[in-house]
Amino acid sequence: MKSTGNAICDSFICECDAYSEKSGALSYACETILSKKRSSVEGAVAEYSYSAFVARLIYNVSVGGAKSVIEMRISFPGCPEVDFSLYDLLYMLDENDFKCYIFPYIESKERMSACVRALFSALDTYRVQLCAIGEDKKLTCRAASRKKKEMRRYFRADIFTDGQDIFDPLFIWQKGCYRDWYIARFCARWYRDYILGNYSASAKAFSKYESKSDYEIRLLRYIKALGSGADNVAVSEECNTFILWKNAFSSMRRPAYFKAFAILFLPLVIGYSAFSFAAYYVMYSSALFCTSFLSGAMIAAPAVCAFITDLYLSDMVYGVFMSESKKKRYRQTAAYMKTEEDYRAGMMFLNFTVALSLIAVIISVKWGIAVYPSGICDNKSLFSSESKSFSDVVSAQDTGKKYNISFNDGTVYSCSYDVAKKYILPRLSVNLEK
Repeated sequence: MKSTGNAICDSFICECDAYSEKSGALSYACETILSKKRSSVEGAVAEYSYSAFVARLIYNVSVGGAKSVIEMRISFPGCPEVDFSLYDLLYMLDENDFKCYIFPYIESKERMSACVRALFSALDTYRVQLCAIGEDKKLTCRAASRKKKEMRRYFRADIFTDGQDIFDPLFIWQKGCYRDWYIARFCARWYRDYILGNYSASAKAFSKYESKSDYEIRLLRYIKALGSGADNVAVSEECNTFILWKNAFSSMRRPAYFKAFAILFLPLVIGYSAFSFAAYYVMYSSALFCTSFLSGAMIAAPAVCAFITDLYLSDMVYGVFMSESKKKRYRQTAAYMKTEEDYRAGMMFLNFTVALSLIAVIISVKWGIAVYPSGICDNKSLFSSESKSFSDVVSAQDTGKKYNISFNDGTVYSCSYDVAKKYILPRLSVNLEK
């Protein structure tokens, strides 16, 4: 087997290849899923074809908002327009089976091997019954009818037509959206609480869901019947990726993230402040005085922009600030914690944030009134400036606290004694009014 460059994906393919020799399937195929630029692996699909059904084990680096997920999908020749998870068919296979059959956040090749074997064990258990369903047209139609009903409820429309073209791009996209939503359901907090034994919290959270599948209704009823302290093993310890997700990933990421945030904040403030002073110099190099210099906005803007930028920049580079003991594990999980698309989207958003921050800094510098040798320029309008010549001044009134400089168009600017005496009054030809 040729390595994909992703150890977790390699483990998935290796286990699937090994099972093909004892699966009893008529045919077997396995292929990797590449990114659009074919520069990284986004998952893999292993397909086992039997006489009356097809079983597909699917690994996705990112799907439904979750990471590193595997699941099994079943399809029947009699209804190619829909496929099923094991959850969808358990009412015909075993109504009392409430085990976990979707595994998210698989962080290592050892965990992947255990989870894949758990799905193969379920396939071995239900293979004869699945063949029976595929061979019975009534049962196949019954299963398809239920699934279509759930999908119509999700879309709030009928996406199925007579003679449905299963290769229609729109239909494929719709099925993909539904699958993302379906997987997200079983990666949500209510299901994590169920797996971790927090049954009351799980039942309370899931009861708020308006729409539930037949399996989810049965599962909710089962969870409520368990009560606190009940013994229920929905997943083995070696396959329990939910406890790993809840504890290990958060504890591994959080300290490094805050450390990165603290270390990067001051350099970002200095960088934005330097840009602010550079922008001030470019804008007002010929000005005698400007009210925006060291104003509240000019001081606050670099700090606020640094804080916002740091939120996203730290999320991109926090792995660098991990302790040596955690770096090895981080490198193992980085392949699925952030996909190529995640990095691309993160970089785009970071670039957008930096660009927006620089614009905000420029606006904070521009926002003020500047005094030039020839007059006063009002830059308090966002997209325009208004210049007044000293030759248009009609009066300079001393109010006792400040000076009011009046122009012939009725405009009045107030300024401090120091600014007026140093920069404005020497350039006026009008008499001062007391």
